[in-house]
Amino acid sequence: MGPLPDHIIELCKNCKAKNQKDQELINWANETLRGVPKGNEEWERGISGMLYDSAEPDLLFKRFLANDKTVEYGEIKAKDHKDAQSYNDARSKFMRDVVGHLGSNSCFEYPFFFDYGFNTYIGDNFFANFNLTILDCSIVKIGNGVMCGPNVSIITATHPLDPTLRKSLVEYALPITIEDNVWLSSNCVVLPGVTVGKGSIVAAGAVVSKDVPPYTVVAGVPAKVVKSLEKEQDGAELEDILAFTR
Repeated sequence: MGPLPDHIIELCKNCKAKNQKDQELINWANETLRGVPKGNEEWERGISGMLYDSAEPDLLFKRFLANDKTVEYGEIKAKDHKDAQSYNDARSKFMRDVVGHLGSNSCFEYPFFFDYGFNTYIGDNFFANFNLTILDCSIVKIGNGVMCGPNVSIITATHPLDPTLRKSLVEYALPITIEDNVWLSSNCVVLPGVTVGKGSIVAAGAVVSKDVPPYTVVAGVPAKVVKSLEKEQDGAELEDILAFTR
């Protein structure tokens, strides 16, 4: 393989992709996430935000396997279980083999779609309605108490703007963080590199291209802050709230 022409080198320099590995993130993923392809050069470049080959054979096959898992999840039938708890326990057990880390008390409605699954960390008390899509070519960190409405998309993957680079089929990805107690409303899209701050709400149909401050509501395309929220307080127990409102 000969040296790259100067104009291609210049295009790579002008691309928004990173130019070196994020060793701290790689180490965190290796230590925290189940099923990651440790030592895979393209995976390390990909989660670091560098240009990488997404068609590398091992990564390609792992995406195919992720598709299979979605189909298998749909074959878990409520009629084969005695009650809701038994059914949801079976689904939660299955999901622990899909994502890199899954906390307690989760619920995923079918179908869902991951690029890999193992690049995603999900905390406790997570709920996803129908058609959750997570393109986790880089790392996705989701905190505790996060709710996703129908058709939510969390997209780490992106492509160079320059058509010459795109023609080569390289791509890159930027990590996404969804902090605790966030509500992602139906049909919203979270784009690469974004952090959605604690306690915030992303309104239905919003496209989030920049960080969302904690305890705010964002709406629109592109999403902008439209309201501030009060911080959560202790004492809001479900039974007490229902008793008060009966």
